[in-house]
Amino acid sequence: MTVENLIKKKMFELLGHNEYNFDEDLSDEIGLDSLERVELIYFCTDEYGVNMNDYYLEGIYTLNNLKDFIEFRII
Repeated sequence: MTVENLIKKKMFELLGHNEYNFDEDLSDEIGLDSLERVELIYFCTDEYGVNMNDYYLEGIYTLNNLKDFIEFRII
């Protein structure tokens, strides 16, 4: 499964729809609360075995940020 498809799958679980843009802010525009945001990020990084620390966590504001972070570390 691609990183993008994994993100879409988890977003559907969290929101119940796929009506969002990968460039939108996770909290302000998509509407994830802080717990959902962390759940999404750690779910995706765990699936690919990517280590995530608080420094990087704070820099992920969009789905594209998350996708790029994971892809950079698995390539």
